[in-house]
Amino acid sequence: MVRKVSIKNGNGYKSVSIYRRGKHLGTAKKYIHVDHIDMIQNGKFIPGLFKDCVKTCKIGNKMII
Repeated sequence: MVRKVSIKNGNGYKSVSIYRRGKHLGTAKKYIHVDHIDMIQNGKFIPGLFKDCVKTCKIGNKMII
């Protein structure tokens, strides 16, 4: 599982990519709240930041957890 955060020009998004046995199975991408962007830029930890991305990552009709 690869978790990534990208912030450009005050806008940010988070993404979670899931791999199994070297194959890419799916990616979920969502925007980050403005308060979370400020915390990330200040170097603070945000518990549970990627929980909603992992729950929404789907492949076909199956949900990956």
